[in-house]
Order: sequence, then C-alpha cells, then structure tokens
Amino acid sequence: MDTTDLHEKLLVELELSILKHVWPKLHQRYKKSHRNTTFLDVSEYIQGDPACTRMDIPEDLRLVLRDLQSSKELLI
Repeated sequence: MDTTDLHEKLLVELELSILKHVWPKLHQRYKKSHRNTTFLDVSEYIQGDPACTRMDIPEDLRLVLRDLQSSKELLI
C-alpha cells in the first residue's frame, strides 16, 4: 500500500474485503450476461500467471499487467 495514513489503509482494506466477498457473484453475473468481457479478461490476467512469463499477449499489455500485478498484495 502506498499510503501511510491509517484511515486510508483501513478504507482500502474494507474495499478489498468487500470486493473479495462479492467477487464470485460478480464473476457469475458478468459471465452470464456476456457483457463486460474485457473486465473479466483483465481480472483473470491480473490473478493469473506473472506478466514476464506471458508470451501470448502483446508487450505493451505485459507492461501494464506487470504494473497491476506488482500491487497484487492489495488483492490478497
């Protein structure tokens, strides 16, 4: 986390806790409606294999993915 403010840390922890709790239902809803598939793809990329090992995606996407995965501790 890039903040030293206790209030901000607690707020981020609360947000992540809520997202972790509702993710199965959100995932099911997005998958069912076949809308927002980009959101699902990006979510699966972030939670998937490390960007440096992904050769099936373009270099520019690997760089963005690496940055997103580097803050993975926020998603756990």
